[in-house]
Amino acid sequence: MNALQTSYEAKLAQYNALVAEGNPAKLATIQKINGELAAMLHSMLEALASAKKGASKLTMYRDTLMTQLVGIQNDATIMRQQRDQYATLEMLQKHDQLKFNTTFFWYAISLGIAALLFVCILMWKGGYKAPTIPTMTSSPNTMDALT
Repeated sequence: MNALQTSYEAKLAQYNALVAEGNPAKLATIQKINGELAAMLHSMLEALASAKKGASKLTMYRDTLMTQLVGIQNDATIMRQQRDQYATLEMLQKHDQLKFNTTFFWYAISLGIAALLFVCILMWKGGYKAPTIPTMTSSPNTMDALT
């Protein structure tokens, strides 16, 4: 029983450190340790049930272990719900991003086509024409012949 208690306390310290860290990437590790803690508490309760002496102290200890087991199981339930919510949120974000990318692609294509048509219309319809100014032909200066 003492060996189970010390290994339980070590696992519980590791579990509490991971939970306090709050890193969603370590959720699988936290759930694994959670399951191990539940199994240890269950083993401790079984060992306690087989012992018959000192019933008043054992009843208090059993109640403490049951409370801890219920807390561990509640933590596991909450983590599963949070994982499911996180996965749902991630899927919604991916869907929204895909929808935005598709819409943006089609708007960019249509804007490019409109700009190309505008440039083509300007080129073939004449666009801007500079006014013409009549020019005078200049004649070379005339000089007397040098003879």
